[in-house]
This record gives sequence, C-alpha cells and structure tokens, in this order.
Amino acid sequence: MRRLKITNFAAILLGSAIMGFGINYFNIANNLAEGGVTGIAILLASLFAGAFVGIGLGIIFRFGGTTGGVDIIARICHKYFGWPIGRTILAADMLVIAASLIHLTVQQAMYTVVAVFIGARVIDVVQEAAYTARAVFIISDQEPEIAKRIMAHMNRGVTVLKGTGGYTDREKAVIYTVVSRFEVVKLKNLIQRIDPTAFISIQQANEVMGEGFTLGKDKQPLFES
Repeated sequence: MRRLKITNFAAILLGSAIMGFGINYFNIANNLAEGGVTGIAILLASLFAGAFVGIGLGIIFRFGGTTGGVDIIARICHKYFGWPIGRTILAADMLVIAASLIHLTVQQAMYTVVAVFIGARVIDVVQEAAYTARAVFIISDQEPEIAKRIMAHMNRGVTVLKGTGGYTDREKAVIYTVVSRFEVVKLKNLIQRIDPTAFISIQQANEVMGEGFTLGKDKQPLFES
C-alpha cells in the first residue's frame, strides 16, 4: 500500500510538471492571458498548450490528484454521474471563455477554445487509456479448446454464454473474454489456429475493473483512485 502511495505521488508530480511546462513554455512564453483553469494559447502554440496541459492533468487525475480548480467538481461529477472529466472541464472553461470576451479579442477567444478543446480530449484519452480494453465475443464449434487456450496461454478469464443461432435454430456456445488492446492480435491468431471459421466480434471497452486490469493477482489494486 505504501508503494502505491509513493507511485501515485510521483505520478501526480510528473503530471504537474508536464502541465506547468505547457503553461510556461506555450502560454506565458507567448504573452497570453489565462482563460479558465488551464489558460489559452495562439496559432500552433494552442495545440501544444492543450496537449501538454491535457497530458499533465490527465496523469494527475488518473492517480487521484487534483489542482484545486474546477477539476474537483469534474471528479465529483465523474464519480456520481459518470461524466467524463475532460468534457466537464471543457464545459466549465467554455463558460469562462464566454465571460472573458469582455477583455479578450474574438481571435484570442477562438485560440482559447482550441487549446481548451484539445486539453479536454487529451485528459479523457489519458484517463481512458488506463482502462481501454477489448471485449471479445467468439462463436465456434471448438469452444472448449478455445476457452482452454485463452486461459492457459493468455492468462485471461472466459465466460461461456449459451446462445441460439437465428438461422439454424441450433444452440451455440458464445465465449466472452476481455483482453488489453495489445493482446488482440495474439488472441485472433490463437483462435484462427484452432478454428479458422470462428466468428469473432471485438468491441472497445472504455472501462474495465477487476483482476488483470485494476487488480493484481494478489487482489490488491494496481493504483489508488
């Protein structure tokens, strides 16, 4: 547990450093006024500012940290309503940008929107990257062998569902498993070697909780939220 806390602390420091780099080297270096929580940028600098600040904030949020700004509200909304943190921050920043039109030019406001939008998207990408996996459904007459190989060679759990073919009206076994996006090719090759005619449906799973993803083999969390 102590090791997890040290890891989280180090990650939050890293995220803060990246965010600070984005603000100092792209916002302040271009003599721009701040807008919202993360500030604004101009021309190509707006893209880099949004990217760096988004990566920094994403890491901070990913390991349970906060900057003390509107992201506190965003984290609460994410916890209780499931709203993406980046989009919530984007909505709040848009309100701030609209109010800032009193002293900002339209051009500055437009560049601000670009930076904020990029930052919001990057925040969500960093957040979801920790969970992004692939949910796979497999229909095959070789279901027992495929299930056994997945568990033995990929160390992934499987669930066998019972289905009925709509055309044949025959009972079919459907294998359901979740793997990381890096394991998809390995899984497809494994299935193809056993049954080249197997039907495979792969879907993106934006959030996965449990052993192998958020829990280690010792049932302890891989990170603290």
